[in-house]
Amino acid sequence: MGLQQTIICPVCNYKTFTSGGVDRGRIIWTNTFVCLDSKILNDLVIDKEGDMAENEGSNTEIKEGQRCEKCGGQNFELWNSEQKPCPKCGTEMTIDPKGAMSCWD
Repeated sequence: MGLQQTIICPVCNYKTFTSGGVDRGRIIWTNTFVCLDSKILNDLVIDKEGDMAENEGSNTEIKEGQRCEKCGGQNFELWNSEQKPCPKCGTEMTIDPKGAMSCWD
């Protein structure tokens, strides 16, 4: 079961609801990418009904046809889920204690 939560930038106040890295439900695996055109985070499908353990290294390969939820583009870069940089200003993002949290499947 996957988990999404609200993260926020303490400097520019960019806020988004995301898994914040590699995540999985029963049927799909996702990872978080930055759209280089709109400068927002997108959780995109990286595997369907597969076993990522068998496909080591494929957690950066986006399944074909996915587009940015804001601009519709396909110009993505893997988001650094360890450093958590804001895609707008580069400041480290944090979990919003007042934000939403949801399990997905």
